[in-house]
Amino acid sequence: MSEAEYGVTTEGIEEAAALLAKYPEISLDEMNKAMVRTVAQLSSDVKEFTPVDRGTLRSKIGGDVETVGGVMGGVRGIVHSGGVPYASVMELGRQPGSWPPLEPIRAWCQRVLGDASAAFLVARKIYLRGIAPRAMFARAWRKDKDWINDQFVRARKRIVERLADIGIHVDI
Repeated sequence: MSEAEYGVTTEGIEEAAALLAKYPEISLDEMNKAMVRTVAQLSSDVKEFTPVDRGTLRSKIGGDVETVGGVMGGVRGIVHSGGVPYASVMELGRQPGSWPPLEPIRAWCQRVLGDASAAFLVARKIYLRGIAPRAMFARAWRKDKDWINDQFVRARKRIVERLADIGIHVDI
């Protein structure tokens, strides 16, 4: 399955790296909180942009936040399709002229139309017309990227405030 990756870079934290090495739990805590919020929001918006007729995909979209590299590492947030095999086709579309896999279509026809024998007709239509990209992950990212960046800017400010609360002055 094809993957697309989007990232956020927050500048200005390098100056505090030495201090953060002494108090890594502060930065990890604040970055983790920011990541949890952003992954939840982005997951929600991806679901919002996922077509209703693809209920399995919508219900499987989720997010995970994990600590990377221990206390001195960072956090990583991932919004994913829950392993649904056709998620990349829904995101990126499918060009006409290639046959889609018949088994998933047969299962979909049985579940949605109540008639698995319609699978060939549906597959033929997909072969002839393709599938337009829905770009639900890309659309959610475009909607949320400024808000996400703001969450990490705020986290950086809270890190500085917390360092100040323990008597350390940081200029960022």
